[in-house]
Amino acid sequence: MSAGGEAGFGRLGTELGDLVVVVGYAAVAGIAILAGVGGPLQVLLAAGLLGFCPGYAVVSALFPRTTRHPSTGDRRPRWRHRSALAIATSLVLLVLGAIALAPTGYDPATLVAVTVALTLVASLTAAVRRVRAPPDERLRLPLGTIVRDARSATDGADAVLNVALAIAVVVGMTTLAIGLAAPDRGEVYSEVALVNGDGESGDGTESYVRGEAATLRLSVENQEGVNQSYTAVVVLERFDDPPEGGETAALPDLVERAELSRTTLSVRDNETTTERLPFTPSLLGEELRLSVYVYVGAAPESASPATADYHLYRWVDVDEGAASISVAAPTPSGG
Repeated sequence: MSAGGEAGFGRLGTELGDLVVVVGYAAVAGIAILAGVGGPLQVLLAAGLLGFCPGYAVVSALFPRTTRHPSTGDRRPRWRHRSALAIATSLVLLVLGAIALAPTGYDPATLVAVTVALTLVASLTAAVRRVRAPPDERLRLPLGTIVRDARSATDGADAVLNVALAIAVVVGMTTLAIGLAAPDRGEVYSEVALVNGDGESGDGTESYVRGEAATLRLSVENQEGVNQSYTAVVVLERFDDPPEGGETAALPDLVERAELSRTTLSVRDNETTTERLPFTPSLLGEELRLSVYVYVGAAPESASPATADYHLYRWVDVDEGAASISVAAPTPSGG
């Protein structure tokens, strides 16, 4: 390879080195975060990825050239100005990205992938525009100038303002990174309901037959943030005098209860499952309360409204059934 070719590659490396570093960092940080790296390392990687990389790539694409100041000969815009613009642009892009992703729900993995892709596309655009610019106007990475700018930012009358701005930027980037590492999942809860009572009759009253197997259908929605197990306990209860006046009426004394079954079901996070609860009525009578006590996790030895996470019930009638009614044999006629 000729010396001219080596010089050309060296010049391109100097002119495009910052873009290569930004793309490389975005790719490594994105892969690490998507692979599941956690803790302080995830916060550190996400801070640079979300708070700087996309904005720097976009600013480089919009301003591929530098111009010299007629009096001082310094190139403008200066690196500290580009860095401030990069951080501000990253914040704007994150807000726009959040708005765009809102209809599909907040997904950190999607946000990381979109950020890496945007950084790559904008960096490629910046590289093409920079190479097409006149050689004396191409942006270069002069480390001496960057160090000198950093020192001057902490001297003089504006030193306090510059330091405060730097602290605010670091805090903002860290906050964004922590938001990615531990996003707000909103309120966590479970929702349970009894659906389509199998014993429902035409007049709206549910009736069952003592000793005859039956089922209830329980719907459970899991929004707890993790996969969760539930325990449903079916209990048939008899009161001294069935209440009148609807659900708001005070219940009389409980005189008899029988636990009929226990069912454990597992529900994945953000999913709804409908499970059949088998039971066999053992009490006989009208206006009995068929209760389902639902516990998040395991249930205690004795289920009750005081200990259950959720209490569902229906008022039911339990009959003997035609097969259990004895019919007197006809008296034979004597002759």
